[in-house]
Parts: sequence; structure tokens; C-alpha cells
Amino acid sequence: VQKLISISISEAISDSVKTVDALINFSLVENCGGTEKFLETIKKTIEKYSEKVEIHPILSFDTSDFCIESLSEEKENEILKCASSLVKSKFFAAFDFSGDFTQENLEKIKPLVKTVRSEKKHSSFCCHNVKSEDEFLALHDFFASTSVSNLLPEFIGGRALEILKKKDVTLNLSPEIFLTEDGF
Repeated sequence: VQKLISISISEAISDSVKTVDALINFSLVENCGGTEKFLETIKKTIEKYSEKVEIHPILSFDTSDFCIESLSEEKENEILKCASSLVKSKFFAAFDFSGDFTQENLEKIKPLVKTVRSEKKHSSFCCHNVKSEDEFLALHDFFASTSVSNLLPEFIGGRALEILKKKDVTLNLSPEIFLTEDGF
């Protein structure tokens, strides 16, 4: 994990990047042997490069981290407890949510989203799977996000964009969502 993060940061430095929003996937906790070692690994890596670049660590949660049918309720609660402790650690600058936002999955991550809100942390969600403007607006309300990523082109210019603008929500776009078989 440390090597992976180091490679990414080193590339940013070689490209003369001044600030890195480092999206770190929650699923890496297991690879580090638990919450404490995960935090320690990330902190050490960021400290190593802190003289060369400003780094904002962002913890990324995918619904697949929590919403696996084969998980026991006990294991789900253990994972949510671990995730909540990372939110409360005060280390991460923000939190990002992605994945399959079914009603069932949203219910499972609701306690985590409440923790992010109660800690007054920035949050974002990836909406490339969102099927309608109404679904997008409901998800925005659910996450109370300060930014969203990959809003589909068909929603840009509509009601969703007006609401984001009114609430001063940052919109992060990836060129990938605008690609078609014929290019842009």
C-alpha cells in the first residue's frame, strides 16, 4: 500500500503538481492489517513527501466494501465500525462514496454517512451510475455532498446543475463520461 501511494505521489511531484487530492480506497485497510496500521502507513507516506507537495488524503468508500450478500450482519457492523473510526480520526480531509446506490445499499451505509455529516467533513459521491435527475437529487440530499463527480452529460444544464450551483457544490468531471464511439 505504501509503495502504491508513493508511486502516485512521486508521479505527481515529477509533473510539478503542487497539491494532490489523494483518493485512498477503504478496501486497503485489510491489506495493511487493520485500521491502526492503515492510518500509520498513510501518515508515514504523506509525511515523507510533505516538503515537496501538499497532500489532502481523501478516504474513498465503495458500496461493495459494505454491501456484500455473503457478509454476516456481524461482519458488516465490524466494517462500518472500522470505517466510522477512520472518519472520526480527523486525518482525512474528505470522504468519497461510489458504487451501486440501491436503496438497500444506502440503508447499510446510512450510519457511516451520518458520521461523516456529524464530523462536518466534506463528502462527495460519484454519480456515473445515476439514471435520472430525480435520483441524482435524492442522492445529493442523502449524502449532503460538498462535491459530486461524473455527473452525466444529459444532466448538465438542467435542474441538477442549477441546484449544485445554488448550494455551491463543486462538480468534478472526467473527460471519460463525454466519450462516445466517435470521440467527443
